[in-house]
Amino acid sequence: MKKKSTFLLSLILVLAFLLCACGSEDPTAADYNGYTYDDLYDTSASMIEGLGASTQEEIEEVVEELSENGSAYVYSGYFTEEGLELIIDVYEAWLENTEGLGAYTGYEDFSITKAGSTLTTDMTVLFSEGSATFELVYDYNDMSTPTGITINENQTLGQKLSKAGMNTLISISIVFAVLILISLIIYAFNIFPYLEKRKQLKQEAKRADAPGQPAAAPEVQQMPEAVAEVQPEDDLELIAVITAAIAADTEKPAEGFVVRSVRRR
Repeated sequence: MKKKSTFLLSLILVLAFLLCACGSEDPTAADYNGYTYDDLYDTSASMIEGLGASTQEEIEEVVEELSENGSAYVYSGYFTEEGLELIIDVYEAWLENTEGLGAYTGYEDFSITKAGSTLTTDMTVLFSEGSATFELVYDYNDMSTPTGITINENQTLGQKLSKAGMNTLISISIVFAVLILISLIIYAFNIFPYLEKRKQLKQEAKRADAPGQPAAAPEVQQMPEAVAEVQPEDDLELIAVITAAIAADTEKPAEGFVVRSVRRR
């Protein structure tokens, strides 16, 4: 608890340093709206030293404390709301971007860049496994406190090429995966008609093999009548006419003729 209180006190001192004039105002050295190069250098160095002297666990505890009880510190006058947000952003950026760089060892290469109403300071932070750029952004019209902070890991050429190659490999893999998926979908459209026809054939086979289904009666071809039905009355008249005709032709009596059959054509 004592270590945590000491750490909070150091944070308050750093913030107070940021909000104050950061040294006596010397008109001859007021290069940045009343702040000298050394003033801005000391601001970045003080913040980096405070962060580098703390372990990751201690910073996580402070972030949790300020996130949960920050309003109480603002009410007590330790921080302004803007200052509280800045402190939390600083610690979260430090935790996120320096976790794999090893132990903190120092800082170097401070530079200042001004573009319009924005002023940016950059300082290189050294670690046992690499380095990072600690960047503070100011509104040039109000240089009392930074308006933003960025911490970026400095990667070597090999690391950059390795990361670029990995990104390229992932992108190509995604493209090929999408193409394969599209090909499978197109091929599936050819399978659906085959499955539908197979299902239909199975249903027809089940209906044919189902018990109790009467077999279809064979079609019987109706034969035409070979001989027309002959009425007895018509035969007698026809026999009499034929007999009379033959008797007249042969000039013989009709009693000697016998009609055995009559065929109609």
